[in-house]
Amino acid sequence: MRRRNTTKTFTPPNQGTLVSKLHHRLMALRSQSSRRIRISLLIIVSSLAFNACSPNATPPTNKTAASPAQTKLLSPAQRNLWYGEFSRIGEELALALHRDANQLHRSIETFLQHPNQANRLQAQRHWRSTYDKFQAMEPMVKYLKHIAPPNQLQQLEIMDQWPIIPGYIDSVSNYPYSGIVNDVTVTLDLNTVIAQHSLTDDDEASVGLHVLEFFLWGESQEQLRPLAQFQTQTAWPTPQPEQAISNHPNNRRRQYLKLLSKQIQSTCYQMNTLWALPRNSKDAEKALDSLYTALGNIRKDLLQPIAPENQHTTYSDTAHHPMAQRIQTLLYVLSESATPVGAGSTSESSKTPKLNASLTQAENTHHASTRPSHNTQKTPPFSQHLSTKIHQINTIVNNSDFNYSDKNWLDRLDFALAQLEATLFNAIAS
Repeated sequence: MRRRNTTKTFTPPNQGTLVSKLHHRLMALRSQSSRRIRISLLIIVSSLAFNACSPNATPPTNKTAASPAQTKLLSPAQRNLWYGEFSRIGEELALALHRDANQLHRSIETFLQHPNQANRLQAQRHWRSTYDKFQAMEPMVKYLKHIAPPNQLQQLEIMDQWPIIPGYIDSVSNYPYSGIVNDVTVTLDLNTVIAQHSLTDDDEASVGLHVLEFFLWGESQEQLRPLAQFQTQTAWPTPQPEQAISNHPNNRRRQYLKLLSKQIQSTCYQMNTLWALPRNSKDAEKALDSLYTALGNIRKDLLQPIAPENQHTTYSDTAHHPMAQRIQTLLYVLSESATPVGAGSTSESSKTPKLNASLTQAENTHHASTRPSHNTQKTPPFSQHLSTKIHQINTIVNNSDFNYSDKNWLDRLDFALAQLEATLFNAIAS
């Protein structure tokens, strides 16, 4: 019988505590809503002031007169060019992720052949690299969810399940027989293990990057799982004639670890092949909408910071959905796709720095052969708008350490992100 980790206890609060918590929550929501309203009003007022001060400003006589200017933000031809660049970037990121997932799988196979600390450290390094690449794919994953066939969508959605319950997976302190590893009624094949995912609770993860992370580290960096638990067992310590040796926890743990590695490798391969699917006229709009959604999620998390226990994973102390990287990735995608091939170069001062020197191994050679070194035609308005907004956000981000207690900095960053959000919205509507 599988046992969950029951280290958490629940004590029913009294009525006064509930009322007090509800009051504080309502006040916090009111404060956040008021700040967002103020920011939105500031954007509108700033836009009106800019137009009023412009020497060539001519107020539109009606809404119909204003609509042509909006439709020119991203014409159908420019949208196709932009989408081509977006696809190229997605292919590069997906290829880099697939390469890292392959390396991760090979390193785990090596670790299982020779379960020593050096091989575990190597597998841990490849896990971190794969996880970083997957985080960099956040805007692209949202897009792939729009176009993925239903049978591939599920594995995309469960790749980054967090938090998880470690006792649902394997033995933990005070519960040496808990988890799927020790539940011999669960057959260790992919379909059966996926069927256990979030079976009765969202945190009951059975597959994904963080389940693999738990196997590679253990309950914490200070409490690594003993290497002896990964050794192959050929006989039970005491005779157990009713139990096959394949049911030994060590052997099931090894089998589970290899299955997880293959599942992650397969999902990353699927993400890579999804970019080869036939395109249609709606895909560019889906791509813009995915970036718009990712940006909206960033703004939401800025104003409602993630709880401290969810910011870093317990096992490898890896930042979960790191805000700085999420913003940097989004700006990278937007800045690289803002200037389609043949549409002129984006100013280098407005482009975000490269995410990481190892993010895409083929990127530099591809740019050298495809991206023009000088303007070949007039830069479209969409690229101009993006370049300006990206430069503003870079200036704010580069001069801070993401101090959530600095409300002035948060408001300035959110104001700049809201302007970028408006540009994407207008591009979608154009």
